[in-house]
Amino acid sequence: MSNLSGIAIQDGINLEELRARLRKMTDAELIRFGKAAGFLCRPGKESPRECFVIQLEEARAEWARRKESAKIGEGATKMGRWVQLSKKHPDIRDGNEVCNVLELGTQQGDQMVQGQHFYTDSTSSEALELATFIKTDSALEASEAERLFKENLMTRLRDGYVHARYFNFRLNRMVYVGMWDQESQRFI
Repeated sequence: MSNLSGIAIQDGINLEELRARLRKMTDAELIRFGKAAGFLCRPGKESPRECFVIQLEEARAEWARRKESAKIGEGATKMGRWVQLSKKHPDIRDGNEVCNVLELGTQQGDQMVQGQHFYTDSTSSEALELATFIKTDSALEASEAERLFKENLMTRLRDGYVHARYFNFRLNRMVYVGMWDQESQRFI
C-alpha cells in the first residue's frame, strides 16, 4: 500500500471531523481510504491500533450509508422501514428528542404506517414519554403508505429533527445517515 496519507496515525480521533471528511470524499477516494485502513488493520502478530480500526469502521459505515440508503425512505426492501430522526446526534443520549417513523408490512402488498415521539436519557435505556403521533387503523395500499411515510419524514425534518439513521435489517443495527441540510434539502 503506497499511499496512506489520508489515514490518521495518532490516537484520539475526532469522529465528527473524520465523518465530515469521509462524506466529502468521492467513491474512489473513499475506497482508497478504506483499503488503506484495512491494510493497517490486517491480521498479523500485533493488534491494530485503535485509531486505524475506528477509521476502517467509519469508512465502512460511510460506504454503507451511500450504497445501502442513497435516499432516505427509499429502500429496496418493502418488508418494513424504520427511520429514526433526532434533534441531536443519536450518540447523545442525554435529553435528546427523537421520532421513529415506521412502515410495517409484508414484502409486497398493503402497509401500515406508525410514528412515535419520545425523549432519551443517559440514565435509562427506556424511551421516556413515548407517544404515538400517527398509526393507521388498517393497512394502506403500498403507494399511499409510502406517501404517508415520506410526508411524516419531511414534517419531522421541518420540525428540527435533523439527524437521521435507519434500521438495516441485514446488519441488524441502526446505520447513521447524516445531518439534514435545510438549504440543500439533503443529508450531509
